[in-house]
Amino acid sequence: MSPTMTGAIEEQEVLSRTGSCKSFDARADGYARGEAVNAIYVKKLSDALRDRDPIRAVIRATATNCDGKTPSIAYPSSETHEALIRRAYHVAGLHDYAETAFVECHGTGTPIGDPSEAHAIANVFGKSGVFIGSVKPNVGHSEGASGITSIIKAVLALEHKIIPPNINFLDPNPEIPFESAKLQVPVEAVPWPESRSERVSVNSFGMGGANAHAILDSAASFTHLSTAISQPKDDNLRFRLLVFSANHPSSLRKLISNYQQYVEENPSSLDDLVYTLSVRREHLSHRAFCVMNRDMPLDVSPFSKAKTPSEIVFVFTGQGAQWARMGRELIEEYSTFSDDIKAMDDILSKLPDPPGWTIQGHSSGEIAAAYACGAITAAESIIISYYGGQAMKHHKQAGGMVAVGLSRQDISPYLVDGVVIACENSPSSITLSGDEQPLDDIVTRLKVERPEALVRRLCVDMAYHSHHMRLVGEDCWSRISSHVVSCRPDIPFYSTVTGDRIDGQYPLDSNYWRRNLESPVLFNSAITAILDGSPQSTMLFVEIGPHPTLLGPLRQIFKAAGTTNAYHVSTLVRDVNGVECLLKTAGQLYLHGVPLHFPAISPAGAVLTNLPCYPWNHDKTYWSESRISREWRLRRFPHHEILGSRILEGNDVEPTWRNMLRLEDVRWIRDHVVLNDVIFPAAGYIAMAGEAIRQITGSDDYTVRRIVIKLALVLSESKETEVMTSFRPVRLTDSLDSAWYDFSILSYNGTAWTRHCVGQIREGPTQAIPNGLTTYKRNLISCKFPIEPLPRVVRSSRWHQAMKEIGLRYGPAFSGLKDISAGVKDQTAVGTISSEIAQAGSPYQLHPATIDTCLQLLSVAASRGIPRSIGQLCVPTYIEELYIRRSPYAVQAKAVASTTSKGGINGDATALAEGEIVLRLKGLRLSPLDGADAAKHLNPHTAAELDWKPDIDSIDLKGLVKPRKGLKELYLLLEKLTLLCVIETQQKLSSRQPCSSHLAKYRAWVEFQVDRAKQGNYVLVPDARDLLSLDSQGRRTLVSVTYKEVHRTEAHAVGTAILRVFEFSEDIFEGRVDPLKLLLKDNLLTRVHNFVSRWNLKELLQLLCHSKPNLKILEIGAGTGAAAAMALDDLASPHGVRMYSTYTYTDVSARFFAEAKERFKHAQSIEFATLDITKDPVEQGFEEGAYDLILAANVLSDLSMSPYRL
Repeated sequence: MSPTMTGAIEEQEVLSRTGSCKSFDARADGYARGEAVNAIYVKKLSDALRDRDPIRAVIRATATNCDGKTPSIAYPSSETHEALIRRAYHVAGLHDYAETAFVECHGTGTPIGDPSEAHAIANVFGKSGVFIGSVKPNVGHSEGASGITSIIKAVLALEHKIIPPNINFLDPNPEIPFESAKLQVPVEAVPWPESRSERVSVNSFGMGGANAHAILDSAASFTHLSTAISQPKDDNLRFRLLVFSANHPSSLRKLISNYQQYVEENPSSLDDLVYTLSVRREHLSHRAFCVMNRDMPLDVSPFSKAKTPSEIVFVFTGQGAQWARMGRELIEEYSTFSDDIKAMDDILSKLPDPPGWTIQGHSSGEIAAAYACGAITAAESIIISYYGGQAMKHHKQAGGMVAVGLSRQDISPYLVDGVVIACENSPSSITLSGDEQPLDDIVTRLKVERPEALVRRLCVDMAYHSHHMRLVGEDCWSRISSHVVSCRPDIPFYSTVTGDRIDGQYPLDSNYWRRNLESPVLFNSAITAILDGSPQSTMLFVEIGPHPTLLGPLRQIFKAAGTTNAYHVSTLVRDVNGVECLLKTAGQLYLHGVPLHFPAISPAGAVLTNLPCYPWNHDKTYWSESRISREWRLRRFPHHEILGSRILEGNDVEPTWRNMLRLEDVRWIRDHVVLNDVIFPAAGYIAMAGEAIRQITGSDDYTVRRIVIKLALVLSESKETEVMTSFRPVRLTDSLDSAWYDFSILSYNGTAWTRHCVGQIREGPTQAIPNGLTTYKRNLISCKFPIEPLPRVVRSSRWHQAMKEIGLRYGPAFSGLKDISAGVKDQTAVGTISSEIAQAGSPYQLHPATIDTCLQLLSVAASRGIPRSIGQLCVPTYIEELYIRRSPYAVQAKAVASTTSKGGINGDATALAEGEIVLRLKGLRLSPLDGADAAKHLNPHTAAELDWKPDIDSIDLKGLVKPRKGLKELYLLLEKLTLLCVIETQQKLSSRQPCSSHLAKYRAWVEFQVDRAKQGNYVLVPDARDLLSLDSQGRRTLVSVTYKEVHRTEAHAVGTAILRVFEFSEDIFEGRVDPLKLLLKDNLLTRVHNFVSRWNLKELLQLLCHSKPNLKILEIGAGTGAAAAMALDDLASPHGVRMYSTYTYTDVSARFFAEAKERFKHAQSIEFATLDITKDPVEQGFEEGAYDLILAANVLSDLSMSPYRL
């Protein structure tokens, strides 16, 4: 039932990759697994012959052995196989292997197994050759059942005297000695070789090395008996009883239909069919029968479910039922019947006054009953009957009898002298007997006064069971006294003389039979006594007599007694073939479940093996399986990626689903990041409930209401989360549930359960849909007002960036909001939501990402589409009502929102697809997230005036960065001072040795500048050549004059730095002075940076602050803080309010941090941190994508600080 076994076998590399067995073929690559349920019946041959069993074949011998040690478990031993075959033939006493025509091989089609087996066969049968074959290419390798399958194939081959062909045999395996050993694989059916015995050898091997071999001979060749269908008989008119049974009425009906066809096609097999069905079949509960001969169609009785009666009552017919030729066919057909007639005739012939030709007179039914119960012998019964008739003949007196359809009480007023009640047949039927004239008077009177009653004269000329019988009784008693010696009955005997059971020691003597003639027949009383003795029993009354005259009285008695479990079965019927009647009696007994001795009913025949198969009824299942196993195996819905599967221990009334949620299985959830955590979206809870209601009701739309989202479900990549969703119908009354369900979604963290979401859900919209009114429903979901764009167009990328800035770091799955626009005067927004994510994963009416994106639109509406107006991070916490319908199309949505005093958002939304509503949201509540960074959600516009500036996203930023104006003359003066110092420095360093290689480069740079001046290329100093022509003293004087002039300007620090480097150039060059310390003295370097950093960035920074007043700024290589000082001044409003949230001051080391902290101690929200930009900032503790502006002043000279690195 599972792939476990296939997997285990595949590890042994014995399964065919092409899925078929190719036994003995060069293409053989293993076997294909097959299925089989089979069986054979094995019986000792002498017992089978004795019991006339249909022998299909004879097992001459079997043998088993084991391979022993081989290279592997799947590697067979050819030597062991050969020894096995030889041992089997030795056990059978067969020494001539050449007599065997065919070997049914194990032949699985493995490259190793087939040659190994074939070599063993070749060694045994190779001298004279043999046909080999395997059933596995036809039906597959059924493994444990394959040996029996091979036996069945061998038996069929023997019966049909045909060697079956092999399929999938095209290219003989070169490893098999076909030619040398004369081995043949038939590819077409081959007639059995006349020179060979009807014998087959069968191999069967196990993977573990177990081996078995069987030798089969055909039944005909071994027993010299034909098991074929017997030859037709010439008695076409003889009646037969066919019985049919099954365990179900439909099976019985089909079975009879199949047998009708069989009889039509095989009329000569009727006797064998009778024998097989009656003697060689199990008799099941539902039954039917048919009495027929070869000239009659199959006229089957009504079906009956057999119920073995607890009691069978033989009722024997009395006077008046006899008819000419009754029983004649019984005498002709059954020797036992004719023998009994002859025996009774012999008894009568030995009497002193025997009959002249045969029995005379009319016997009473009680005589037969007394014989049947063992109270009298057959001889005594015939003598009583004979002498009773003789006595009536000698004492004949005119009289008559009348049958009347009234009760004893009703007839009593009409009785007169000379007329008595002779028989109480039933509560509503009596028989009068007596003198002729009084009887005629009573008949005349009854016809007048009781015209509704049956009144009929019987065709008799004597008044039986009346005073007319007194002389008859005395005469009969005198004749039988010496012949009758009664015994105790073997079975209960109910007398119609006494109306009760007789159980005395010798009750049925000659006196009793005298009373039998003289007394009234109390049939009603006797039958009533039988019924009263077993009131709860099922009773079968079998009437034995020439005609069922007691059927009417019995039915009347049954009705009066109120019994429904008493039945009547007749034997002979007037003018109907007696054999046919008795066989129908047997059939009726069979229907009632009475065990029959069929060999006495039907002649012996051959067992047919070609009969129709039993038509099984499959309405009832016999599969033993728990509800939990069945629901797991036959679950209607596949596992859903977020809802999971119904728990097996649950129920349909209050179903529960369970899921082990893993991010690797539901990758789109990874895109729902809030702050720094992957949070299961609130829309996911809604979609889970929607999928659950779809599985319950089959509906493609649903409504949720009163949804409360309690705690966030945080998911981790490293572990799975158990989630359970439970449903419970909402109760209306103690006995009535509504269409709504309460649902709850919980998770388990390994130690405790957490409830995340609760609410209610129902199928369809809130307003109930009348059954069948699809147009009505379409009107509910149709929208007559299409969604139109609003005045303010919002760029999607800018909006998603704004969402990310407040902590909603959504990935692509939750960034599907496109074509966004918003109202200017009211809090409304519209947008389009793509449906790409809905194409993957489990099915949804509406994908959670689509629902979530609809909810995002409320934030757009609340901020009127202005990204900077987004307040604090808000998340869904409550939904009053939400209707959702399935849609595969892109969705257009519109949202209307309002903000609360605490920073929350309330609102409604509608989404359309193809002009129909797919989402209708009422009463959504977005609440501020506790613990979110408040700095991200500052509202800089409280009590502010409206200040319009250009949108920074719509202008060229390069034009906003400008150098300071009015510095050209100052820069030219600095260049003149620099050139004077460079010329003098060249002369000072020309004869000195540098202490390091970079100072050697520095001297080379100095010389390069002097050469530029000589060649007239120093464009910033027009009189450079004149300066070169001065002597050293003149230049030094000019250096002092120029420095004094620079010192009076704002560039004085730069002039001081130039002069200080010039004066200490020799000491720096030879390593006696550290140039950095020289420049740091008196904070000179900081003052230099302050001057050279004075680009005009104010316009750029002011515009950035206007766009977003809570900027996060990162400065790289801040050094002494020159750029920071400038930026911090420009990052303030005209009113002195800072326009940033944090300013992060960084450098490659903390060398300048102490001075910088002192310098900027009055600045707000400034942070200090070391940052080596040549390494990954994230690894240094910086958050990726967390900054709005990055400053890098005078740090790009280092090759590692390329713009790409930034």
